[in-house]
Amino acid sequence: MDAANYINTLDKLDLNVATPGEPTFGIVDLAADEQFLSRLYGGMTQVAIEWYSLLLGSSWQSAWEQGPILLDLTASPDFTCELIDLMETKPLGVLIQSCTDIATMLERCQRWLFNSDASILRFYEPRMLTPLIAAMSPGQRHDLIRPGECWAWHNGYDWKQSPSTDEKAEKDDSTPRITAEQLRDVQRFRHAAHAREYAQHYRGNLSSRSDPQAWVLGCLINANEWGFKTRADQERWLRLAIRNGNDFYRQEAFQAIMEKQALTPEDQLAAMESKSEVLNA
Repeated sequence: MDAANYINTLDKLDLNVATPGEPTFGIVDLAADEQFLSRLYGGMTQVAIEWYSLLLGSSWQSAWEQGPILLDLTASPDFTCELIDLMETKPLGVLIQSCTDIATMLERCQRWLFNSDASILRFYEPRMLTPLIAAMSPGQRHDLIRPGECWAWHNGYDWKQSPSTDEKAEKDDSTPRITAEQLRDVQRFRHAAHAREYAQHYRGNLSSRSDPQAWVLGCLINANEWGFKTRADQERWLRLAIRNGNDFYRQEAFQAIMEKQALTPEDQLAAMESKSEVLNA
């Protein structure tokens, strides 16, 4: 799949950009906020909030304090508002509006969590959920987000909501499986999602590009392949590409810096940024 197809697949998901309204459930990763249980118990001053660990009954159960939990939010709108605000600052998880009961939701979430006997699928990771959904087959998407439901997550940039549908899905009680190939595609779709955001943010610098999103995606993939793995480092690489051309790293001045294996990626970027300032002075 080429760059344009990755971006087009994301566009076809037709996700809404809106703050969640009245979610029924929340999935929160305790590893993302070591203070969350204290916050949760603090929110129970007026009413109890029902919650369960998704690791319950599994071989991972002993690590539940570092894993995901499912919360019933229907009894505490005040805590729900606090959770929505908190999710805008930390990658805690997802919010779900659904008519199902908590026992059924718990069972469904556990089916998706254990992708195999030896691994966990962190489908509730808000920074990865859009790319994961994009990599899924239509049937897998339908199984994860059921008709009539709305899932919402904050990806660090804005809120995303799955479009609710009333279409009836075929009953499928088999355990879902995400293949190794799909997991590899998740990373490309994540780059594509970032590319759409950066293309919007840097649109004033990309007016000469016939397809700014695809051009930015190519830059992010190059950065990743050259060992710049974090989002912050990839954005710095993108700024270098905007200023010096998408193949700047092939230029002798920049190539000499990248060949210095003793430098960390951050040091390499800092050196290339200084070199860029000299060349563009």
